[in-house]
Amino acid sequence: MPPSSSSLQAARQRLGGKLRELRLAAGLTGRAFAAAAGCQASKVSQIEKGVRPASVGDVRLWCRICGA
Repeated sequence: MPPSSSSLQAARQRLGGKLRELRLAAGLTGRAFAAAAGCQASKVSQIEKGVRPASVGDVRLWCRICGA
């Protein structure tokens, strides 16, 4: 049985929260992170809030920029 949409949303929110923690621990604002990542600040916000799913590439980018 596939996971429910609510459990997928909850997982996206947990991952987004962890990515936000990484960014904050690195001392970066959302705008500064977006500039370093070459993307819009809205994408950063949407991923961190769990509105937009993070790809494997997004997670790797967060880790690289934040030194994790």
